Amino acid sequence: PVPPIPPMPMIPGVNTMRFESTSHLGKGTTSSLGTKDFEGVKAEGKSTTWTIPAGQIGNRNPINVTSESWYSPELQVTVYSRHNDPRTGESIYRLASVKRAEPEAHLFRVPEGYELKGRSKDKAKDKPKEKP
Repeated sequence: PVPPIPPMPMIPGVNTMRFESTSHLGKGTTSSLGTKDFEGVKAEGKSTTWTIPAGQIGNRNPINVTSESWYSPELQVTVYSRHNDPRTGESIYRLASVKRAEPEAHLFRVPEGYELKGRSKDKAKDKPKEKP
């Protein structure tokens, strides 16, 4: 039997469910933040700002919403992001404790006694038939 997957650890002070879509805000203004190192991982940053004009949603003053994102091309993952909207507060995501070691080989071994059922042992039978 495969052991159950442990729950994702919670990051104190971060509620990832609060990250909201910004598509309803339109295009915004995006600028490059250059490159930065996060715990030995190089990342490329960008910042986008949207302004909701005064009166558009019943607001007296303009509302500035900002989103900052740092992406590692090497790891192909966002390593840090910060979203700030005065209406909902600030949300921060940070990738931590990146381990660049080779994973343990036993994680990829087929468990003893495991067998495929309902499949032919003859690989030629499993190939799709060619159309004339």
